[in-house]
Amino acid sequence: GEHTVFVAGLDWSVDEPHLYRIFGDVDGLKEVRLVRDFLKRSKGYAYIDFDSKEHVAEAVKKFNGLEVNKRAIRVMPAYVQGLRGNILQCANRLDREDSESDPLLFVQGEQVDFRSFVRDNLHQLVLEEE
Repeated sequence: GEHTVFVAGLDWSVDEPHLYRIFGDVDGLKEVRLVRDFLKRSKGYAYIDFDSKEHVAEAVKKFNGLEVNKRAIRVMPAYVQGLRGNILQCANRLDREDSESDPLLFVQGEQVDFRSFVRDNLHQLVLEEE
């Protein structure tokens, strides 16, 4: 939501305590959610919750591009869109060469290229298992 930052480009060795140490430099840190696969390995991205939009803006400004374990991380506001369910149901098709056709996708009444839209907006979607 609007009180959350999305963090990408994390080295797989980065864990929750490491993220708490980094993002704890900004007031209002509430929760760190490192996304993991079914084997509990980091997927290289996380969601960090703060108590206000102002703290989100501060975290983005302070940490975007920060080098963590020799990798520059990307930090941006996270926005969950209403299209989440439809896009996530189809996102796994992006890497399939044998896919007959992509689903039709309309944004604000205009048809858009599904693959481009997902690639450009996937960082805004919450991909955690429910």
